[in-house]
Amino acid sequence: MSLDFAVLSENGTPEETISLSVSLHHELINAANELSLDQILRFEDYYEDVEFVPADLPVLAMQVAVLREKIGPSDLRALLEDLEFLINKAASHEKTLHAIAD
Repeated sequence: MSLDFAVLSENGTPEETISLSVSLHHELINAANELSLDQILRFEDYYEDVEFVPADLPVLAMQVAVLREKIGPSDLRALLEDLEFLINKAASHEKTLHAIAD
């Protein structure tokens, strides 16, 4: 089981996804909690779907960038870089970013 971040196509299939393991999710939430990054903390429940509409993406992108800057080279930093790319893709196409409990 994973938590997948995705931008969906017009027919509802994922255009691009990033999968998050349980252990990496734990690292992400602990790091976000230390910095009180409320938008990232919306992903706190590994088994719950979350959506970010286009209007919410700039704040999420900012928080991901703040967290990325605090993290040294690691799997978490690589995930945050991939997530930034996906957020920017969703924002540039005015699409919703989905976190899908899979």
